[in-house]
This record gives sequence, structure tokens and C-alpha cells, in this order.
Amino acid sequence: SMNSVRLGKTVKNNQILSLAQLFCKFIVVFRLFFIKSDIFKNVNDTYDYILANPPYIAEDKRDDVEDSVLTHEPHKALFAGREGLLYIEAFLKNPDNYLNKGGMIYLEFDPHQKDKIEEILVGNSFAEINFHQDQFEMWRFVSISLPG
Repeated sequence: SMNSVRLGKTVKNNQILSLAQLFCKFIVVFRLFFIKSDIFKNVNDTYDYILANPPYIAEDKRDDVEDSVLTHEPHKALFAGREGLLYIEAFLKNPDNYLNKGGMIYLEFDPHQKDKIEEILVGNSFAEINFHQDQFEMWRFVSISLPG
């Protein structure tokens, strides 16, 4: 039931945490809360849903990022190593340890990372893995479910 849904989000940076909390004041979500954490470091519970939008821009794609983004966004919130997979790979090591049975993960990524993420996910014990496109028909996020 809706009453049992618990949704958490980890945030590493205090400035990002404050901004995210401000945005959520405009969104009605059942029991949404934030945990200050570096991926799962400070997460000690299991959840029905995990939404992940980690830094995922590859260092070699820096020139493709709009100047306004580079000027106004913290670089730690954007860039994630040579391929942009530094945090995604760490996140995908054991997210099922933090999900309830039948739980779902939604992970945003850069379109060029789809194949590599698919490789990482192959062989895991997830019930279902689905890649989704954005409004521009570019691969943008993956939904992953645990067996119920």
C-alpha cells in the first residue's frame, strides 16, 4: 500500500542537500527523506525505491558541457572520472543490499554509458532491467527491480 512506501535519497554535498530539500517542498511524495551519504556509506536500512542521479559526465566530455552549467554547478556534482562511471560502478556493486523484496532502482546516466552499464548489470540477480529513453530519444535511465 502507499502507506508502506519509503523513499530515500543520499546526498554527499551540503549545498546540494539544501537545494534538493528546497525542490522537494514543491513535490508531494509519500515519506520522502534525504540521507547525507557518499553512495551507501551512511545508509543502514532497506527501501522500496532508490533514485540515483550521480555525477556521470566523463572528464573527456567536459568540452560538451554548456558554459552556464560549468559556471553554476559544483564540478563534484557533474564529473565522475575518465568514463564518467566512477560513482555508477560503485553504486551498482551492491544496491540490492538496500532494497526491499520487489524494490526498484532508477539510475540516470549519460547515453554513451548504456552499453557499459548493461555489461555491469549482466549476471546480477535482478528480476528485471529496463533501459529508458528521454524526450530526445536518447538513452537516459535504467529501472532495475528485485524479485518479489
